[in-house]
Amino acid sequence: MTQPDIMLKLSIIIPTYNSGEFLEQALLSIYNQTNKNFEFIIVDGKSTHNTVDIIQKYNSSIHSWISEKDSSPADGTNKALKYVTGDIITFFGADDYYIDTTALDQITNEFENNPRLDLLFSNINSINRKTDEIISLVKNDAELFASFNRHDDSIIQHIKVGYFTGLVFAGMSVRTSSMANFQFDISNVVPDYEFILYMWRKGCHFHYIDHPLLNVRQGGVSQTAKTRLVLRDRFLVNKKFFGLLTAIKLYPWGSSPFIQYCRIHGFTFMRYLHNHGFRPLLWARTVISCMSSRRKS
Repeated sequence: MTQPDIMLKLSIIIPTYNSGEFLEQALLSIYNQTNKNFEFIIVDGKSTHNTVDIIQKYNSSIHSWISEKDSSPADGTNKALKYVTGDIITFFGADDYYIDTTALDQITNEFENNPRLDLLFSNINSINRKTDEIISLVKNDAELFASFNRHDDSIIQHIKVGYFTGLVFAGMSVRTSSMANFQFDISNVVPDYEFILYMWRKGCHFHYIDHPLLNVRQGGVSQTAKTRLVLRDRFLVNKKFFGLLTAIKLYPWGSSPFIQYCRIHGFTFMRYLHNHGFRPLLWARTVISCMSSRRKS
C-alpha cells in the first residue's frame, strides 16, 4: 500500500504502577512496529518495583516520562495528555501487547482514510495474566456503532449492566483534536465508560477494526475494583448523561450487594420457618383453594 507523504503521528500513552513484570514486553511490541511515526508517553505512579529501571533502559526511545505519585491510572493519563504532540492518541496498558507489527499502520490508515473519524476501537484478545493463554475474543458490535453514530438515545438499548462489551481503553485511539481540554475524572473507577459517553454526546464519529489488534491481560482497574464501586460509578455516569430515572432503570439491581445479601439470607430464613412448620405459600394456596370451592358451591 502506498503511504502518504505526511503520516499522522501517534502519541501512545502508558500509565504504569509496579508494572515491571510485563512493561518491557509492552514496549517492545510498540517499538517493533513497522510504523515508526509515534511517541511513547509514560506516566509512572512512583513504582516501588523495577518499573523505572525498565523505563530508563528504553529512555532513548521514550518521548516523555515521569515517575510521581498519582491517585489512579486516570490521574496518570491526565498528566500524560500535557505531553502529547501527535495527531492521534492511543491508550495502552502497561501489561498489554500488540499481536503483530502492523497494528499502528492499521490505526493510522483508518484515520487517514476517514477524516471524520474521531474514535477508533478494535477487537481484543483477553488473555490469562500468567500464561498468556487466550481466554476469549472481545468482539465489537456493528449495531452498537451504528447506534453511536446516530447520536440519539437508542444507545441506551445497548448498555448491558452499565457498560459496552468490547469498548475499553485497551484498543482505543482518538483524534487528538476531538478531545481537546478533556480531563478524566480521577475518582471514577470506570473512566473509559464516561469518556465514551462524553464522545457520543459530543456527536463524534465512531468506528472499529473487526479483528483483534492486541492481547489484554485480565486484571485492569475496573476488573479488580470492588463491585460496589464499579456499580456506583456506572450509576453516576448514567445519571449524568441520561438522567436519574434512566440511571435507575439501567442499574443492575440483581448485582447489588444488598439484593444478593437478601437473596442468600432471606432464603435461609424462609427455609428455617418452613422446617419449623411455618409454610405461608402452602397456607395461601389452601385458602385460595377453599375460596374457589365455596364460589363453585
